[in-house]
Amino acid sequence: MPEAHQLLNDTVRISYTVEGQGDPILLHHGFTSSAAAWREFGYNDDLVRGYTVINLDARGHGQSDKPHDPGAYTMDLCCEDVRLVCEAAGVERIHFWGYSMGGRTAYGFWQRYPEMVRSLIVGGASPFVSPDQAESYRRWAAALSRGDVAEFAALIGAREKYVRQVVEANDAQALAASQLGLLGWPGLDPATITVPALFYGGSEDPLLPGVERAATAAPNARLEILEGLNHLSAFGQSDRVLPIVREFLAGV
Repeated sequence: MPEAHQLLNDTVRISYTVEGQGDPILLHHGFTSSAAAWREFGYNDDLVRGYTVINLDARGHGQSDKPHDPGAYTMDLCCEDVRLVCEAAGVERIHFWGYSMGGRTAYGFWQRYPEMVRSLIVGGASPFVSPDQAESYRRWAAALSRGDVAEFAALIGAREKYVRQVVEANDAQALAASQLGLLGWPGLDPATITVPALFYGGSEDPLLPGVERAATAAPNARLEILEGLNHLSAFGQSDRVLPIVREFLAGV
């Protein structure tokens, strides 16, 4: 386990680790998750063989601070966290790999700091924010604010036992605030993504159509569909994901 570092973005502490040697790749986890998930499923151990791996806990998650104000979770602030982590790690350009919520942040980071992005790897995340998806995020936040884990699990289509473990390891009010805060992000036109990009998702992931649309519109993009996997398993099965990502990175 690498040593955890912390930095302040205004008053919010962000926790991150840096390990390995080579081209820098930044890992950004999904909603309710943390940097530890990349380690748990074997991503870190694989990627440190050839890359400098920067792994952060997003605000509201893991070992980072967990404010309860939705205003603390704007896309601008979340992207500034990433920029400051890169600065502290001494890197100027990164391969940005984000999954789910981390993929949304990857799109937002490209919007704000394109000069810092060497390539984008996005799993299970769409750059489009439809009214239906925004309403889903509001329902998630409402269930979390009430502490209704059973409803939240049903809304995201996951097993209640698993969701309860994840939520109880975090701060439900902070998780709710993070969803509400990101609703202010209007999305991204993927045609503006000019760096090499890899988009992927499980064939059973309801977000896959948005991922496919992004891959079709981005001028230098590749799409990979993981047959038989859903939103959660497409992250958990790193043995299927890592070879695809390594092949992509080798060509960048």
